[in-house]
Amino acid sequence: MAADTETISFRLPAELLEELKDRASDHNSRHNLRGESALSRNQFAKKLLTDALTDSDREKTRAELARLADEVGRLREDIATVLTSLMVNIAKADAREVEAWVRAALLR
Repeated sequence: MAADTETISFRLPAELLEELKDRASDHNSRHNLRGESALSRNQFAKKLLTDALTDSDREKTRAELARLADEVGRLREDIATVLTSLMVNIAKADAREVEAWVRAALLR
């Protein structure tokens, strides 16, 4: 055992132990599909605690959320362009009124 580690043990109430078992099982099911070895309850508990203390997923989640927000923004702009074109060219609506309405409704 490495000199800079220490064993920690604790008890969990029954409902939390069941939650841990369920999450470990779900984790193992997903990762076994990729050929990875299963984690024991103890290994999974260590992974959960380590991830929580190091916030290892926080940056990945933030980056993904930012990417999705950018994508939603681009989609709204695309929808606004198409809607403006349809309303002006097919419905023969006033271009300035349509652009103002679309800007207010979709590009807030």
